[in-house]
Amino acid sequence: QNEPLSQYINDIIKQTEKNLIPFVPSNSELSKYHYVFERDGYLFNKDNSIYKGCWNYNGKKHGFGMFIDNEGNKYIGFWENDLFENRGRLTDINGSVFEGLWHQGKANGGGILTMKNGYRYEGLWVNDYQEGKGVEKYSDSSHYEGDFEKGLKHGQGKYTWSDGSEYVGSFVQGCVQGIGSFTWQDGRKYVGDWVNGQLEGKGEFIWPNGKKYVGEYKRSKKDGHG
Repeated sequence: QNEPLSQYINDIIKQTEKNLIPFVPSNSELSKYHYVFERDGYLFNKDNSIYKGCWNYNGKKHGFGMFIDNEGNKYIGFWENDLFENRGRLTDINGSVFEGLWHQGKANGGGILTMKNGYRYEGLWVNDYQEGKGVEKYSDSSHYEGDFEKGLKHGQGKYTWSDGSEYVGSFVQGCVQGIGSFTWQDGRKYVGDWVNGQLEGKGEFIWPNGKKYVGEYKRSKKDGHG
């Protein structure tokens, strides 16, 4: 087909892309692909998806190209044998954007995800999951910096709330758990054990006026010896 591609791009994606820097491949990126050719116009596949870009001689998308799937989501970037590979940008019909590195069709390596609701993640990915070091920011200006595993906060990290309260310590599958410290906006501070987001085990609670409690907690209340 030789019709303009723009008429097939979702309006939300068009609006989202107005705020993005144009995705342009570098010569060094393009030079990595040999024995490929670019078809004129656009190809409509059996599933009504659209592709314009480079192919290899086995009839597979290979090299740089632009793709719109049958739901209207748009990918622009590099391919290897019909799969997203190396650098690329995926923009979906909800206004979310992922830009970063891909391997065998999935996000792998460094990448940035932004969503229409103000959410932003920048960091490492493994098989489409946030995994490794990353920074997560929310629309209310709260943010987390630390370790992730399979899309959840897991390991060591720091979470800062919009009011300035801060937790630094251990996370397990998205929940505050293990050893960590929490500092409230008014200066109160707790350092010790946590279970499922609550003070539980041994810890030390310090008030701004110097008063201090050292002892045991259960479900965020003093319980046991102290």
